Amino acid sequence: MIEIAVSIAIVGFALVAVIGVLPAGLNTQRDNREETMVNQDAQYLVEALTHGVKQTGYLSNIVSRIEWVGTNGTTVQTFSSPFYNEQVIGLLSVKHGYRTNNTDVLSARAVMRSMNGSAVLGWSPTDTTSQDLALWYVVEVQIQPSLTAFPAAKGRNFFAQNEGAKEDALRANLHELRVTFRWPSNPDGSIVGQNRLVFRSSLAGEIVPAGLFNGTQLFSARPYTLKTD
Repeated sequence: MIEIAVSIAIVGFALVAVIGVLPAGLNTQRDNREETMVNQDAQYLVEALTHGVKQTGYLSNIVSRIEWVGTNGTTVQTFSSPFYNEQVIGLLSVKHGYRTNNTDVLSARAVMRSMNGSAVLGWSPTDTTSQDLALWYVVEVQIQPSLTAFPAAKGRNFFAQNEGAKEDALRANLHELRVTFRWPSNPDGSIVGQNRLVFRSSLAGEIVPAGLFNGTQLFSARPYTLKTD
């Protein structure tokens, strides 16, 4: 009997230790799954932004709100769903320094749900209760003229005037794209987690007007290979 009691005590101690580790393991698995989903979404979004407006795509039903952001993170203008794919890209590709409502727009911010992963299966844009199944996040997009496109080897400031046609072309047609994901968030855009990932890319081409959304100017990257000969 004593041996049985000792054996049960040992097994019970081991079970308590295992049960104590389970929550940490589940949290790690959840975090890894969410990060994988964000990486997959980021790959699609960055490619969509660098290739310009397209009418077909996956962004039509996953964005609930888009904001244009000015200095110190202030909201300049807010746009609400529903959006078509090209409208999402057009609003997120806002030209750096575009002036509206007497304020310069410096970036765009969107409240989105994940496009990938089993957590979004069964989500319906018309059934608000099913939104709890999706991973929601806030994504911030900034497209600005490249500060490193023209090297300082020639002894000129990048923004100095009369640099010549080549330098002007570089300034107009090379941009830096920065996309920041913060998650998880609520469908209303309030961030409830501390997770953050930043993706950077270069954009070769102009940022040009691309139609209107409810009277507001849309923008799009127009990529091409720059020839300086």
